[in-house]
Amino acid sequence: MKLKQFDGSVIAVDLDGTLCFGESFTEEDCIKAQPIWDMIIVVNDVLYKKKECFIIIYTARKESLRNATEFWLKKYGVKYHVLVCEKLWAQYYIDDRNVLIKDLLGGEMR
Repeated sequence: MKLKQFDGSVIAVDLDGTLCFGESFTEEDCIKAQPIWDMIIVVNDVLYKKKECFIIIYTARKESLRNATEFWLKKYGVKYHVLVCEKLWAQYYIDDRNVLIKDLLGGEMR
């Protein structure tokens, strides 16, 4: 996928299943979540630095998990401007502006 279209855009990035594996429902889950390095690199080096995007981390995690979530983001060096909690939870999202992880990474996540 060509990322030229993202230059200077506002980008909302999901957290669980996108920047880290699994889902986090407790503070312990948040802190112990394993990073998806390939996506963190895309967010930090491509979207944040090269494309100068405004990055919103948009998560379904409860507001009560904000401190643990911010700790995790800092621990793994995720670059972002705003953290928004309590995204509407759904099994699937149908949206006209989505970009699939596999399209950004071209395959398997590590």
